[in-house]
Amino acid sequence: MKKFQRFMNNLDEKSRQIILYVMRNRHAGIRELSEHINAPNDNYTLMKIRGIINPVSGKILGKEILVFNESKFDLLAGEKILFSWWLNEDFAKEKPTSFIDVFDGGDSIRIITALKIDEDDMRILAENNKVAIYSNSELRQKIKLPRNVGSIIRKSYKNGILELVLAKV
Repeated sequence: MKKFQRFMNNLDEKSRQIILYVMRNRHAGIRELSEHINAPNDNYTLMKIRGIINPVSGKILGKEILVFNESKFDLLAGEKILFSWWLNEDFAKEKPTSFIDVFDGGDSIRIITALKIDEDDMRILAENNKVAIYSNSELRQKIKLPRNVGSIIRKSYKNGILELVLAKV
């Protein structure tokens, strides 16, 4: 989905973090999103969604990517969710497969990528300045990194979004 990659490239880092958080968690309240991006207040986060994220997605993807619902039933959790931002259902059906974001920070490298694979079949190999992700012994994604890395500090795979934190060597 090249349009999605272009959309993400047109966002600032905090806006990308909002999108990735909602993709991983299916929905989020404004306070939850504000805490996630260390926003000075909830209005800052709301302005990111209404002033940057949704207008850019409208231009590039043809519709707003985040929608607000006062009340919506979450089928996966089996509960009613109040006052939350959700990924537009048109985008929730199709997980982008070409999105990769790499953050070089302090003593670690953080990678966030969208994949359509089963976590049980996933194998990750980190060597030198590359990470290779395999599924069923088939190379699915190879990521070149700005620094050499060693061990995986943290791995999270939820709703098709893989987040890795790797120690720098």
